[in-house]
Amino acid sequence: MLTLILLACKPTPDPAPATPVDTDVLDTGEPLDTDVPEDTDPPELFRPEQLDCPSLPPLPTTFTAIPQLGPHEDFGFDAVGRLVGTDGSGNLRGETRDGTVSLIAPNVGSARGTRVLPDGAVAVALPDEASVTVVMPDGQRSVLASVSGANGIGVDLFGNVWAATSTGQVVRMTRDGDVLLAAQVQASLDGIAFSPDYRRLYFNSEFGDVRVLDIDDNGDPVGAPSLFVHVPISLAAILDGMTTDMCGNLYVVRMDGRVYRYLPDGTMDGWIPFGAQGGFQVIPAANFGSGVGGFERDRLYAMNFLGGVYEAEIGIEGRWEPHYAQP
Repeated sequence: MLTLILLACKPTPDPAPATPVDTDVLDTGEPLDTDVPEDTDPPELFRPEQLDCPSLPPLPTTFTAIPQLGPHEDFGFDAVGRLVGTDGSGNLRGETRDGTVSLIAPNVGSARGTRVLPDGAVAVALPDEASVTVVMPDGQRSVLASVSGANGIGVDLFGNVWAATSTGQVVRMTRDGDVLLAAQVQASLDGIAFSPDYRRLYFNSEFGDVRVLDIDDNGDPVGAPSLFVHVPISLAAILDGMTTDMCGNLYVVRMDGRVYRYLPDGTMDGWIPFGAQGGFQVIPAANFGSGVGGFERDRLYAMNFLGGVYEAEIGIEGRWEPHYAQP
């Protein structure tokens, strides 16, 4: 679990992005033996401006608790109707909406980030082991890359894994072990999320700054990241996970239970008060449902690290992800 740092933090200018990583600084792991298709052209997705985006219902919205799920520091939804995450003992498991648990792999470790890959494998960020590791559906695992301070992770259209680190790096890892340093900033990074057309990558620092990095049609970073928004924080309420909906609105998790929504132009459009339930709340992550197994595409699911998941009616679907069926 993320340690809360009770310090004030002033934004500092971002240096230019680095070129491909020197392996003396950031070593790659052994290439994975997986059957990834040779054709890596991404699917044709609509850009947000081409979508018939509905009018957004105002926030806050109604939400309910699903107490039988979790807790996990981060989680994803797979394509067969499960919520996937690691438990307090480091076991990677899948959970159906009714709380039925299936073990994917034991003793994986304490995962800060968890995302499902196009072939059904699960990528986990393991800062205690300084790695991003891939766990296959049969439980076999392999280190994708050695990454210091790996935290939030995301998956792009090509099946590459991107990680934001506590050392201020954003790195991209291909499935054959190649690593690129996409950005370097002077901050401890946490949440990471793609826009629905996968041409922008958002990442946040724990102390409020959300930056954005442009991505070209080949999945390569373009230029240096820029400041997108600054989310209000307090000494005990810092940022964690992020996600986006199908029209490019960004949802930023603050650990005291607020999830802020920002429009694509950076306008703050309200928040969901998951923390207003009485008692102490810790909300580290939120994701839209998969549309399978009762996890609805137009619902936002927020993990309570003390146990249970909140389900909020948003009125707009989450972005398509590469392990889902083609839209």
